[in-house]
Amino acid sequence: MKILVVDDDSSICRLIELMLTKNYPQAHVKTTFNGAHAIEMIYEEIFIPDIVICDFKMPELNGIQTAAWIKNWAHSKNKAIAFLLVSSSYNPQNDAFAYIDDFMKKPFHFNTLIHKTNYLKTQAANHLSKRTETAPCL
Repeated sequence: MKILVVDDDSSICRLIELMLTKNYPQAHVKTTFNGAHAIEMIYEEIFIPDIVICDFKMPELNGIQTAAWIKNWAHSKNKAIAFLLVSSSYNPQNDAFAYIDDFMKKPFHFNTLIHKTNYLKTQAANHLSKRTETAPCL
């Protein structure tokens, strides 16, 4: 499993990275400081995550803008990337869920992060298996 953590607060990135690597020792976790850099990593195929955990309030692009770009890119490449939006101040409206798969309020507990990650891991696996089942035979 590959996870990309996006937050302009490096201490939050490090904390989430430590939590995830403790619970998922085989996971490949990368961190970045803003949505534009996350998009660059994915677009240039430097790192294609299964799950993105992203802060809402960041410079350049906010979490919803980042999610929209990543989800559209993933759809165009027939890939599944699950997206968890994290925020202390933002409460997503229905339209935001067109791009995000789940939401977590800051501050959060370790168990909540792991529960949400497990949920998204399952969602991504189900999404990929559905695409495989419906893929045309060549």
